[in-house]
Amino acid sequence: MTALNHPNPTYNPRDDHPSNDPGLDDPKPTSAFFLIPLADLHAEPRTPTDAAPVAPLAETPSPLPPLKGRAESLNADDPASQHAEMVGGMTIGRELAEIVVFVSLVLVLSGFFVDKYVIPTGSMNPGLMGRHKEVVCPECGHTYVVNASGEVEPSGAPALKDPEGRRVAVGTCVNCRCPALIENEISHKGDQIAAMKVGYQLPSWLGGRPPQRWETVVFHSPEESNIRFIKRLVGLPNETVRIWGGDLYRRSDDPLQRAELDPEADSQGFSILRKPLRHQEVMRVLVYDDRHRPQSLEGLEEWRRWRLDAGWSQRGPGAYHFNPEEFPRPHPDEFSELRYRHRVPSPAQWETILAGGVETVHAESTLVTDFDSFNSDIAVFEVDRIDRLERPWMIQHWVGDLILEFGFEPIDPNARLRIELVRGGRRYWCVLDMVSTTATLLREVDRGERGRGGRGFEIGPTAPAPLQLGQRSVVQLIHTDGRLALTIDGQPLFGEGWTQRPHSDLPTARDTEPAALAAQGGRLEITDLTLWRDLYYSREPTTIDNPRIDHDPPRDAQGMQSLLADANQFDRFEPGPPLDFPIGPDRYLMLGDNSLWSRDSRAWSPNKTIDGLVVPRREPWEVPASLIIGRAFVVHWPHTVPIWPNWRINRDLCLPSRPNFEKMRWIR
Repeated sequence: MTALNHPNPTYNPRDDHPSNDPGLDDPKPTSAFFLIPLADLHAEPRTPTDAAPVAPLAETPSPLPPLKGRAESLNADDPASQHAEMVGGMTIGRELAEIVVFVSLVLVLSGFFVDKYVIPTGSMNPGLMGRHKEVVCPECGHTYVVNASGEVEPSGAPALKDPEGRRVAVGTCVNCRCPALIENEISHKGDQIAAMKVGYQLPSWLGGRPPQRWETVVFHSPEESNIRFIKRLVGLPNETVRIWGGDLYRRSDDPLQRAELDPEADSQGFSILRKPLRHQEVMRVLVYDDRHRPQSLEGLEEWRRWRLDAGWSQRGPGAYHFNPEEFPRPHPDEFSELRYRHRVPSPAQWETILAGGVETVHAESTLVTDFDSFNSDIAVFEVDRIDRLERPWMIQHWVGDLILEFGFEPIDPNARLRIELVRGGRRYWCVLDMVSTTATLLREVDRGERGRGGRGFEIGPTAPAPLQLGQRSVVQLIHTDGRLALTIDGQPLFGEGWTQRPHSDLPTARDTEPAALAAQGGRLEITDLTLWRDLYYSREPTTIDNPRIDHDPPRDAQGMQSLLADANQFDRFEPGPPLDFPIGPDRYLMLGDNSLWSRDSRAWSPNKTIDGLVVPRREPWEVPASLIIGRAFVVHWPHTVPIWPNWRINRDLCLPSRPNFEKMRWIR
């Protein structure tokens, strides 16, 4: 399969692990693995010293677009940034009180019941940060994170070989896809976490229990005992886990359990693994935050992400008002739509836009993919190579599992709001009705199906909706892992959601405009309109899952963008064959959340010994229970935040600084 070169070709394939950190200030960031350059699939990875000498960026001829200035450091007081990091809807005061108490306990219990570690790399992004840069996009103002673990040695010490060439120079905003020069931005150390060592070892009568699915765990590497990994536990003993189409499935290998009929299981006995909503909240990735619009595209209707029908008006970034008096309805049941279109400029288009030629750039709606700004790091020694600059664009998978979040304030008692998400051309809805103060889930059915609620759709569950006139509520419609769920102000209305067998169709033209809000009846306000996506689990790290794209890949980023916009070619996104991982007794399967750039169970060797210590026979992907150290449960020390007068001591240190209370959080 096609593999693309990582910005740091000196990456150690064995070093994607947290460092044991007695002093809490000596993270050992490492990198993921050797990768093959796209231009030469048989070439050996080049080191920075093998490349041509790199002049300062200002003097280096480069195909990079004329980037729009250098970004600012993260403003920790940015409400949008705080909102993205707060856990479980807690208030800031309660969060800080809990963390302060717990940090004290960590210090007291450290070494006895708790171990402290530093996250070195980004394999658990977005939930846990390795060494990284935080950047405020100069175009849209969104704060995004870029991997910087390649700037240091595996020990955490400054790079010994071409440190200037390994400096991360370019990152791309996930929100608007505008690249930015970030060489002079601070590289922050990774999150410092605490792991409880004794919970899995205690007997049940003392509160002990075995590891649970979806927990974040620290464990010894199955290959080298002195290395500790941190991953998410996804597979349990005596089952087979399948990766297919970006999702995880499981089949019990226990004959007694296999005898029990699972109504959702396929013909081979596999059923989808659904992430609990509390875990889904921290595993989602941003698609578009309408509060942060690129200024170079402002006012251009062709590039507007949210298209307004009659009755809708814009009140500001991410804010909309619906007035039925401005919506002449030809039919009494008709809704007026606010429709999302996934329109993102390619690198070549941004080059034209930033050069002043925005009128010549044509916008097309494209599929939502697993593009992530964290993986867009481009080092100084790479900026003069177009294949390296376009690397983040060249491995993209279609993601149909989406989450729509917004503030909803009904003004009139007869207002109705219909929320819509699309996957594989099929529409899924939730109707919020202020007349009955209820929420109802619905889904579109195929022509051959019979909808219980009427022609063309099936009515799901209905629940009372805790909505009040004139009061703003935060609403999330979640369509992930074959279930439709709704939360209002953080509270789920239908438990873990309305489940059904996953719809596995290929994307259609509808999937390029996959979300909508539609209103009728009365006035209402929409604010903070944000679209998220679920994680995509790739079959292998650094590879593309779609065989037809892998065998005939687009030549460049513009070619990939054209493919994502052409519905006639969407059959090329058909996933490859499933990949199965049978797990034996007392064994587990571990995966990183940042699937494309995580060295985990998918990539380990079948060693049977660890530094001379014989390990019970295992498959390469298995982690024996004896290697598990404990459950990671708190980020007790994120990177610090510079404060006034903000003196720059060196490239990566500003003084004075304060603890980053906003990002201290429980790990889920």
